[in-house]
Amino acid sequence: MWQKISEDIPSLLNINKTPYQCENRYKTVIKKMKKAIDNNKKTGRSKMEVEYEEELGKIVAKDDSILPEVLVGQGKVIKPKIGMENGSSEINENKSALSRKIFLPIPVCGGTGGKDFHNEN
Repeated sequence: MWQKISEDIPSLLNINKTPYQCENRYKTVIKKMKKAIDNNKKTGRSKMEVEYEEELGKIVAKDDSILPEVLVGQGKVIKPKIGMENGSSEINENKSALSRKIFLPIPVCGGTGGKDFHNEN
């Protein structure tokens, strides 16, 4: 991804950057954003502006790690249809589907005394 970005930059901005420089710049912007958000949560501090807030918002909106393309639950698969006119209601439905988690019993290390976890035989 950073290679492709570094190849596109000269035609857009008339400057040359390496993939490494592009990645580092992105990481720096994200660190500054987190620092500004953390600062703004604390009382008694002056508000810090988030650099590139609008652009980062667009990236987050397209990032499938925030809202995956496909949600898998017990016995069903949900494919969100996000459009400009009704995206928010469907996003909220999908977030609530994610919040219903299924917990399976997991043995605690050293707590079974060598016995089978589900059977007491």
